[in-house]
Amino acid sequence: MRFLTPNHSKQPAPINRLAMDRLNALTDGILGFAMTLLVLNIDIPPGHNFSEDGLLAFFAGIEHDLLIYTASFFLIARYWVEHHLIFHFIRYVSRGLVWLNFLFIFFVTMLPFATRLKGIYEHDAIVAVLFGLVHIACWVALFLIWQYAVSHPALLDKKVDPAIERTIKLRLMMGPAVISIAIVLSYVNMRLGTIAFLSVPVFYLFQPRVDLHAGAEVAAEEMER
Repeated sequence: MRFLTPNHSKQPAPINRLAMDRLNALTDGILGFAMTLLVLNIDIPPGHNFSEDGLLAFFAGIEHDLLIYTASFFLIARYWVEHHLIFHFIRYVSRGLVWLNFLFIFFVTMLPFATRLKGIYEHDAIVAVLFGLVHIACWVALFLIWQYAVSHPALLDKKVDPAIERTIKLRLMMGPAVISIAIVLSYVNMRLGTIAFLSVPVFYLFQPRVDLHAGAEVAAEEMER
C-alpha cells in the first residue's frame, strides 16, 4: 500500500498569521451592501405628475437626498480603494489586524443609518456632525489598519518603501481633515457642507502616487509569471 507523503516544498505560515482571502471577501461584501443600502434612503415624493410637473421638477424635489446619497456612495467607494491599496502590501493577517478590520466595517455598516439621518434632518447641524464623525471613524480605522500592518513586517508581502508608507499615512489623515472642514461648513450653510463632504473623494483623484506605484508592482508581477 502506498502512502502519500506531505509536500514540504512550501513552508506553512506561522500559526499567528492567517490567510486574508476570507477577510477581503467579507469586507468587499459589506462595503458593496452598504453602498446598495444607501439608495433606499432616497424618499420618492408622492403624487408627482410627470406629464405636468416634468422630470426636472421631480429631481429638484429629491435634490437633497440625491446629494447625500452621492456623497456617501463615493466616500464608501474611496474607502474600498484605500482598503484595497493597503491590502496590496499585506500577505497575511493576524488576529489583531482582523479585529481592526472588523472595527472598520463596523463603522461602514453605520453609514446608511447616518446618511438616512442626514437626509431626514437636512437642516440640523448636529446631525451633520454625527454624519461626519462616522466617516471620520472609517478613516481612523483604515489608518490603524495601515499602522498595524507596517508595524508587523511579518504580515507584509515585502518591505514597504518608506516614502510610500508616509504617503499612505498622509492620505488617510487628509480624509478626516477635509471632513472636519465639511462639518464646520455645515454650521455656516448646510448645502455647502454637504458639497464639501462630496469633495473628499474628488480630492483623492488628484493623489495618484500610491495608486500608480501599486499598479506598477502588479504589472511587474504579471511580467514575471
